[in-house]
Amino acid sequence: MTGRSLSRAATAAARGNLKALRRILARSPAVLTDRDNDGRTLLDLACRAATCDIAIPLEAGTAEQHAAVDLILAAGADPATADNDGWTPLHTAGMAGHADLALRLVAAGAPVDADAHDKDGGSALSYALFYAKPYMGAVLTPGYPDNLRTAASLGQDLSRFIGAGGELTAAAREGLGFYAPVFFPTLERTLSRQEVLDDLGADPDLRHDFGGEGHGVQAVAMHLAAQHSALKCIDLLLDRGADPAIADARYNATPLEWAEECGAADAAELLRRRA
Repeated sequence: MTGRSLSRAATAAARGNLKALRRILARSPAVLTDRDNDGRTLLDLACRAATCDIAIPLEAGTAEQHAAVDLILAAGADPATADNDGWTPLHTAGMAGHADLALRLVAAGAPVDADAHDKDGGSALSYALFYAKPYMGAVLTPGYPDNLRTAASLGQDLSRFIGAGGELTAAAREGLGFYAPVFFPTLERTLSRQEVLDDLGADPDLRHDFGGEGHGVQAVAMHLAAQHSALKCIDLLLDRGADPAIADARYNATPLEWAEECGAADAAELLRRRA
């Protein structure tokens, strides 16, 4: 009966049917701690619905879907509860870039230092930054992991990670077990100095295959920045000499064409202006 209650409650939350959701919570309060086969709670499922299943680019979700999340939190749901992979509702908000949802979850007690998929540093902030959403750093505080990559992504002072002789400090390498979502290709890590470095001397046109055959074949950083409307990153790359006309090997497309294909109108406008 409890499993059926979870299914009905999750459906009500996804549809924004607050009347039905209140009725289920009143009759079956245990639904707040019940889990599906993936270990997902009602709060987890409701947050996924409110973010349109972690849509990228961001999709707002309806006001009723977000009200359903708030109703579930008010009923006593624990935002710290993770699924079978260690994924929490805050990971969903972080990866999808929903700052307001993340703020409400943190206020309700969601931990910012929870690691998903057994990856050291696999926090909600790491997922947000991977998908070019540095504004989430203002909500997911204190920033975790506190390493060179995170600090560089947030535009912070990097001097504390560089020793007097130019060597990286131990803190620069902390929390680097996460490097990408699990559905990306496996990367053999060395944690060498150059691998850990972010933009200290890196080639702005360095090609990569990160993302696999259907995505990142011989692409460059600006392709990804354009796709995700990372405007400051685009400006920085262009200022450092990146080639705006460079094409990837999968689609033979420029960063501008990536932006246009992904509906990143602001990035496309910036690239046209700076061409």
